[in-house]
Amino acid sequence: MKTFEYKPMGEEGEPSSFEGHVKIEIPTYKERLSIVRTFNIDDAKSGDIDKALQIISLVEKYTLEVKLSHKELKESINNLDELSYYKEGTAIINDIGKTILNGISLNNPL
Repeated sequence: MKTFEYKPMGEEGEPSSFEGHVKIEIPTYKERLSIVRTFNIDDAKSGDIDKALQIISLVEKYTLEVKLSHKELKESINNLDELSYYKEGTAIINDIGKTILNGISLNNPL
Protein backbone atom coordinates (compact mmCIF):
# COMPACT_ATOMS: atom_id res chain seq x y z
CA MET A 1 0.00 0.00 0.00
CA LYS A 2 1.03 3.55 -0.64
CA THR A 3 0.07 6.54 1.45
CA PHE A 4 -1.43 9.49 -0.41
CA GLU A 5 -2.48 12.97 0.71
CA TYR A 6 -5.79 13.75 -0.96
CA LYS A 7 -6.30 17.51 -1.35
CA PRO A 8 -9.88 18.60 -2.10
CA MET A 9 -10.60 20.45 -5.31
CA GLY A 10 -13.75 22.39 -6.14
CA GLU A 11 -16.33 21.40 -8.70
CA GLU A 12 -15.81 22.41 -12.34
CA GLY A 13 -12.77 24.60 -11.73
CA GLU A 14 -14.21 26.35 -8.68
CA PRO A 15 -12.01 26.60 -5.59
CA SER A 16 -12.72 24.08 -2.85
CA SER A 17 -14.60 25.08 0.31
CA PHE A 18 -11.93 23.21 2.28
CA GLU A 19 -8.20 23.61 2.85
CA GLY A 20 -5.88 20.86 3.99
CA HIS A 21 -5.75 17.14 3.24
CA VAL A 22 -7.04 13.67 3.96
CA LYS A 23 -4.29 11.06 4.24
CA ILE A 24 -5.37 7.73 2.74
CA GLU A 25 -3.85 4.39 1.84
CA ILE A 26 -4.08 3.23 -1.77
CA PRO A 27 -4.35 -0.55 -2.20
CA THR A 28 -2.55 -2.35 -5.03
CA TYR A 29 -4.43 -3.08 -8.25
CA LYS A 30 -4.97 -6.71 -7.20
CA GLU A 31 -6.33 -5.61 -3.82
CA ARG A 32 -8.64 -3.08 -5.52
CA LEU A 33 -10.04 -5.80 -7.79
CA SER A 34 -10.75 -7.95 -4.74
CA ILE A 35 -12.53 -5.02 -3.10
CA VAL A 36 -14.73 -4.47 -6.17
CA ARG A 37 -15.57 -8.18 -6.22
CA THR A 38 -17.05 -7.84 -2.72
CA PHE A 39 -19.48 -5.16 -3.92
CA ASN A 40 -22.14 -7.77 -4.65
CA ILE A 41 -25.37 -5.81 -5.11
CA ASP A 42 -28.39 -7.72 -6.43
CA ASP A 43 -31.37 -5.43 -5.84
CA ALA A 44 -31.43 -2.66 -8.48
CA LYS A 45 -33.59 -0.36 -6.30
CA SER A 46 -31.35 -0.43 -3.24
CA GLY A 47 -28.16 -1.00 -5.21
CA ASP A 48 -27.09 2.65 -5.26
CA ILE A 49 -27.62 3.08 -1.51
CA ASP A 50 -25.88 -0.20 -0.72
CA LYS A 51 -22.98 0.68 -3.00
CA ALA A 52 -22.66 4.12 -1.39
CA LEU A 53 -22.61 2.57 2.10
CA GLN A 54 -19.92 0.12 0.99
CA ILE A 55 -17.83 2.95 -0.44
CA ILE A 56 -18.18 4.93 2.81
CA SER A 57 -16.98 1.86 4.74
CA LEU A 58 -14.08 1.56 2.31
CA VAL A 59 -13.12 5.21 2.83
CA GLU A 60 -13.31 4.76 6.60
CA LYS A 61 -11.06 1.71 6.41
CA TYR A 62 -8.35 3.37 4.28
CA THR A 63 -8.39 6.86 5.83
CA LEU A 64 -5.44 7.50 8.12
CA GLU A 65 -5.88 11.19 8.93
CA VAL A 66 -8.27 14.07 8.26
CA LYS A 67 -6.85 17.59 8.54
CA LEU A 68 -9.22 19.97 6.81
CA SER A 69 -10.70 23.35 7.58
CA HIS A 70 -13.75 24.98 6.06
CA LYS A 71 -12.61 28.27 4.54
CA GLU A 72 -15.75 30.32 5.28
CA LEU A 73 -16.71 28.85 8.64
CA LYS A 74 -13.10 28.59 9.87
CA GLU A 75 -14.09 25.21 11.32
CA SER A 76 -11.56 22.41 11.69
CA ILE A 77 -12.57 19.01 10.37
CA ASN A 78 -10.63 16.17 11.98
CA ASN A 79 -12.62 13.07 11.02
CA LEU A 80 -14.91 11.73 8.31
CA ASP A 81 -18.05 12.07 10.43
CA GLU A 82 -17.50 15.82 10.80
CA LEU A 83 -16.84 16.06 7.07
CA SER A 84 -20.04 14.18 6.22
CA TYR A 85 -22.30 16.95 7.56
CA TYR A 86 -21.53 19.15 4.56
CA LYS A 87 -22.70 18.63 0.97
CA GLU A 88 -19.17 19.49 -0.17
CA GLY A 89 -17.79 17.07 2.41
CA THR A 90 -19.94 14.27 1.05
CA ALA A 91 -18.54 15.00 -2.42
CA ILE A 92 -15.01 14.74 -0.97
CA ILE A 93 -15.81 11.38 0.66
CA ASN A 94 -17.21 10.07 -2.64
CA ASP A 95 -14.16 11.30 -4.53
CA ILE A 96 -11.82 9.65 -2.01
CA GLY A 97 -13.73 6.41 -2.56
CA LYS A 98 -13.17 6.69 -6.32
CA THR A 99 -9.49 7.42 -5.72
CA ILE A 100 -9.12 4.32 -3.54
CA LEU A 101 -10.93 2.12 -6.10
CA ASN A 102 -9.19 3.53 -9.19
CA GLY A 103 -5.72 4.19 -7.80
CA ILE A 104 -3.75 7.39 -8.11
CA SER A 105 -2.54 9.04 -11.27
CA LEU A 106 1.16 9.26 -12.01
CA ASN A 107 0.60 13.03 -12.21
CA ASN A 108 -0.09 12.99 -8.45
CA PRO A 109 3.14 12.88 -6.45
CA LEU A 110 2.97 10.81 -3.26
